[in-house]
Amino acid sequence: MRISKSVKIGALALIALFLLYFGLNYLKGFNIFKNENLYYVRFSEVKNVNVASPVFVQGYKVGVVKSLDFDYVSGNSTIVCIDLDKNFRMPKGSMLAIHQTALSGAELRIIQGDIRKGYLSPGDTIRADMNGDDIMSMATNKVMPAVVDMMPKIDSAVIGLSALINDPNLLVILENLAASTRNLNALTASLNQSVSKQLPVVLANARTITDNVVEVSDELKKVKLESLVTELQATTENLRVFTNQIRNADGSLGMLLNDKSLYLRLDSLAASTDALVRDLKANPKRYVRFSVF
Repeated sequence: MRISKSVKIGALALIALFLLYFGLNYLKGFNIFKNENLYYVRFSEVKNVNVASPVFVQGYKVGVVKSLDFDYVSGNSTIVCIDLDKNFRMPKGSMLAIHQTALSGAELRIIQGDIRKGYLSPGDTIRADMNGDDIMSMATNKVMPAVVDMMPKIDSAVIGLSALINDPNLLVILENLAASTRNLNALTASLNQSVSKQLPVVLANARTITDNVVEVSDELKKVKLESLVTELQATTENLRVFTNQIRNADGSLGMLLNDKSLYLRLDSLAASTDALVRDLKANPKRYVRFSVF
């Protein structure tokens, strides 16, 4: 039995279509020959999540996203179907989180529950974890709003900086600053020249002073300090003896200084002498007599 040419072409077309379908699904991560291990999860936001997006557990790929279907009944969530390896068992209490990546869009990560509570069955629904803490989520949810809030301030700063740059007084300020810099350089050069001229003189004077101090020190070393100390001690002793004699009431000077009666008599004598002098001045004829021939 001969097979017609058209049948051969049709058979080849069917085989090509099957290989194309199998190849595309294989490239997407689907294996049409394996048993399905499907789970469902509802997300309120599925940005960058596509069919064939990878599903990871602790960094290891265990499946892919099989389909995404918007829930038109509730109108506020998307049902994501994930196809996992047949050997993977989902613990109860597990959650699924979306993590944004810089290169591959988004990926899903399974946060496993406690295996002691048992396992879910294929076809069950997993809870969604919307508190993503990856870098892209932080950049989208935290960094970008802060940047947007800062934009008016940055714009105001740029406008102020532009006005400052275009201010004609800025050129005058820069010229004055340049002039001040030139004056400072000239002052520094003059100071360096003055120091270079006067520094040798100052050093020579300092050397002379040092030499004089050394000479004085040598002369002090030559002085007989012991004899000076001995003479000073003798002078101190004589002064002590003299002081004791003054304090002693038996001595002449001591009696003169310490005898109160002598002081009173001398005071009375001085008062009498003063009264006599005043009376002599007032009545000289009483004491001096003149006779005429």
